[in-house]
Amino acid sequence: IAQELEEVLPELVFKINDTKFYGLKYQEIVALCVEAIKEQDKILELAEEKLNKLEFIDLSFNYLND
Repeated sequence: IAQELEEVLPELVFKINDTKFYGLKYQEIVALCVEAIKEQDKILELAEEKLNKLEFIDLSFNYLND
């Protein structure tokens, strides 16, 4: 996993001494994940608002055409 993450976020990976093993900076990974979740939550809220508006428009249109 560390080698894969190193390709995209090398600052979160470190090599353990003079071995072939890698480690991860888990605290920083968690912080990054929390921020990503916050951003996704904002996107989801905006999508829900748009959906609510579209549903209202659809209901209004259907009411006017009945």
